[in-house]
Amino acid sequence: MKLPFKLLFKLPFKRIGFNRGAIARSLIALLLLCCVSLIQTPRALAQTTPLVLFKQALEGGPVDPLNPGDLSQLKDPLFNLVLKDNPATSYDAVIGRLKPKEQEVFVVDEHIVDRAPKVNGFPAERRAVVTFKGETAGNTLDQNVFLSVNFNSAKFPSSSSIEAMAWDETAGVFNYYKFNRSGTEATPSWKFRGSSKDADVLSTAARRSTCMECHINGGPVMKELILPWNNWHSFSDFVRYLQPPVAGEAVPSGTWPVRSPPIVPSKT
Repeated sequence: MKLPFKLLFKLPFKRIGFNRGAIARSLIALLLLCCVSLIQTPRALAQTTPLVLFKQALEGGPVDPLNPGDLSQLKDPLFNLVLKDNPATSYDAVIGRLKPKEQEVFVVDEHIVDRAPKVNGFPAERRAVVTFKGETAGNTLDQNVFLSVNFNSAKFPSSSSIEAMAWDETAGVFNYYKFNRSGTEATPSWKFRGSSKDADVLSTAARRSTCMECHINGGPVMKELILPWNNWHSFSDFVRYLQPPVAGEAVPSGTWPVRSPPIVPSKT
């Protein structure tokens, strides 16, 4: 309620006469009220201000908020479900927004010789690409959203950083995103990193420090593979040390703890 100053000081004069003590107490109360308001207002704003989506054209380059015009062009499932309204800020939160019926995990592992759970006393690391199937809030998930994360033998994922790409059916392009802390950012944020539009005609210089430096044709790549294949399993390795436990099966030596509970699904 907005209370004018004249009302605050009118009461002591009329009801108890000219009383300096009452006036002093009123002034102190008013000053304290103002101070409390000034202290609490920024905190309240910090709690209610929604997170925003940024853009970053180049790796390590300037980070700027996306303007309404840029936002209106993004129509892929990841943007619609995860980033559009108050972006999710963790891998688990992203999965919670996507609500997939199925997850498929591709683990970059082929021809890695040392598969011990620990290397030099530290959990061994791998990189995974996760994609999804399902229907959520009118958005079809059919291997059209890809998340790339790091994980180790004990934790999936092992860091907060997420690289992502999602197919925008309306525009006919892949949109690229990254969740990380860049430059002077106090906390990680989601950045739109560009789209695959005209990716195949970009010059080498134009690709430098962009997602298109690796994604030459604008789509998914499997550059780590020695023997590329079309399915989730490599014919040279079924990555048993990451497979979920089988009932009655003796746990093989060297099995990674991260496989139980099956954070990494059976398709790897």
